[in-house]
Amino acid sequence: MTLPLRKRSRPAVMACMAVLVLAGCTPTMPEVQRGELVGTWIYSAAASTVRADVSEAEIQLNEDNTATVSDFPLSQFNDDELAESPFTSTGTWEFQPKLRDVTKFENQSGIELVLNQPDSPNGFKVARRLAIEKKEGEVKLVIYIGYPDLPNKSYALTKSG
Repeated sequence: MTLPLRKRSRPAVMACMAVLVLAGCTPTMPEVQRGELVGTWIYSAAASTVRADVSEAEIQLNEDNTATVSDFPLSQFNDDELAESPFTSTGTWEFQPKLRDVTKFENQSGIELVLNQPDSPNGFKVARRLAIEKKEGEVKLVIYIGYPDLPNKSYALTKSG
């Protein structure tokens, strides 16, 4: 009587094992602390995979959650728009220990910038989310261009000094 039960349970056991194996395959990243993000971040051509003529942004993230951006790419959908739309603004930032959107890593954190929109007569704000990558102790702020369709296109900033 136990033999038919074993045959019926075999697919369920195989499915559970497959789920466990696949769960272990999702890449993870070392944890990032909010304090690691405070400071000045500068565009890094070496860490980026977008074309060379994009604006070279600088972001200042302050301890009190205020932020200043210079030459920041407002449009982030493809290389062409990235190169055409840099702006300078002020606003706030928030550390997000785990991003809600689709990301490259299972436990990927990020920041959300809420910036005063340039030339807005009504005081509209624009929000932009940047992913955080940490590899071998180096932390980068990253804008994935066209992600998830083009997962290897990125605009990266590294911390200054």
